[in-house]
Order: sequence, then C-alpha cells, then structure tokens
Amino acid sequence: MRRLGLKKSGGQRRVLQEKVAGHGLDTSHFRQRSPWRKYPDADIADAVASSSSPRELR
Repeated sequence: MRRLGLKKSGGQRRVLQEKVAGHGLDTSHFRQRSPWRKYPDADIADAVASSSSPRELR
C-alpha cells in the first residue's frame, strides 16, 4: 500500500480490491491467506465446534 502512496487501512485495501476486480486483473498468483494467520481453517472450525462459548476460544 505504501508503494502505491496509500495509507495502510482496511478502507484503502477494500478500494484497491474493488479497482483491481473492476479492471479484471488476475490476482491468482498472490497468496490467498494472510501470512500472519496462526491457525488453519480446519483447526479453527474444530475449536468452534467443540466449544460452548466464545470465551473458550481464547
């Protein structure tokens, strides 16, 4: 975002995604997951299924 001269914020990212999609640009070569995600989707789904309240997910 900085290289494009944009502030790092969710709103700017959303606008950029909309512009890219509007121009029909292929982004399949980019990683789909954030490198900061700690747990795989399957592990999160298992934790949610086995918990009885959001507090147990910490």
